[in-house]
Amino acid sequence: MTRFLVALAAVLTLTACAPPSPDVAALDHEFARRSTVRVDVELTVRADDAPAGHTFRQRGVLKLSPSGADGADLVLESSHDGPRSLHSIQTGGHVYYDRPPWSRMPLVVDEVTCDVPSYIGCLVDVLRPGVAEALLAASVSTAPDGAGTVRHSGVITGDRLHQAAGKRLLSLPMSVVPAALSGDAEHSWSMWIGADGLPRRVQASGPMSSVVPEPVSGLFMTVDIRFHDWGGSRTISAPADYIDVG
Repeated sequence: MTRFLVALAAVLTLTACAPPSPDVAALDHEFARRSTVRVDVELTVRADDAPAGHTFRQRGVLKLSPSGADGADLVLESSHDGPRSLHSIQTGGHVYYDRPPWSRMPLVVDEVTCDVPSYIGCLVDVLRPGVAEALLAASVSTAPDGAGTVRHSGVITGDRLHQAAGKRLLSLPMSVVPAALSGDAEHSWSMWIGADGLPRRVQASGPMSSVVPEPVSGLFMTVDIRFHDWGGSRTISAPADYIDVG
């Protein structure tokens, strides 16, 4: 009887302390609701032989849809060559940039661009169906962090991420040529999942290659993406005044 009670107590303790389980269905639910989520991204890109790189910071809101993110209101900042910022809005099949005056361009999404081309967090786009699932399938370490989330960590190749995303995802920050994760290289990553099954943070690092105007290797990136206010209802509207540039 004593051994049975000890075993039962151990089972109850493990059940009570069990970490939140990853639930990709929670992401699907947010996509279906067409809700919004706030993002805060820091991306650093450097050449292999450079002591420091270029760091970009982006904050704003992404609008979700059943196929992933399809709208955005984002501000990108960089201190490279002096402080600069770029405000972009994506809605209604167009992208607007605040290069005074506001400029409107048709949204072009193809086999290499992100659903939200101006979103620099799309290098590891857990808002794209399949990417979060691919990361969790590659997880080799899981640990509660004491803040109500569980950290999953592992390594994954660029090719596997591109396969999961259904395209080769590019990053397009200002002053840096479009670049993607190197396909056959391994990239370290961590993802924090909340008790509701939704990601709260994603970190990744690894080699990149520029892809236009011609392939160039020897780049390295680190990205840190934080998600806040899941389930929001923010309306993303086009600027009142703009000019068409494409």
